[in-house]
Amino acid sequence: MASPQGVQLTCKFCLNEQVRECLKCQSRYCVLHAAKFSPNFCKDCLSNLTAILEKIKHTSTEYDMFEDELVVKSVESKKLRIDGPDWIFYSTWIENLQEEDWLQIYQFHYFILKMMEHENELRKVKTAKRIASAPLSVKVTKESKSKKEVKQIDMQAYFEKIGIPAHQVKAMLAAIGLQYKERTTSGNNGTS
Repeated sequence: MASPQGVQLTCKFCLNEQVRECLKCQSRYCVLHAAKFSPNFCKDCLSNLTAILEKIKHTSTEYDMFEDELVVKSVESKKLRIDGPDWIFYSTWIENLQEEDWLQIYQFHYFILKMMEHENELRKVKTAKRIASAPLSVKVTKESKSKKEVKQIDMQAYFEKIGIPAHQVKAMLAAIGLQYKERTTSGNNGTS
């Protein structure tokens, strides 16, 4: 609905009459259509804003003269930064805030941050309880153990059985560190 002077009195996204003015585009919007990063802007104005969480790993090497060794220390930290085309406007807006506005907005965002930290802790506890109350699943696999039998083979008899001449068997056994045993033929080898 518009006033007689042509000023919009409802949200530009819906017909809600409880509106506030966007600090960037000066249009009117309701609480439901505020930007997700800040309620001081409409959802169109801070749509190109991204929070980036980077993990940084720093490794340093120091010499410990008492132990006479090199000690490697590794530290991991997280860096949060905000980026996007709308961030330039947002940072300029923060710099141009007057003292009383700055304090109110700071307290608002600080309160929101604390509420989010509290909600995060509640979610962690809820997840931990859910994991702790879940039944343990044990995967049982049946393994068949095969028994290995070790048979001693008379290498000399094996070589003679496959038809290797005696002088070659003697040389082969000597090469692997076994002694050749002279055998007497008893007439069962097919020769007379």
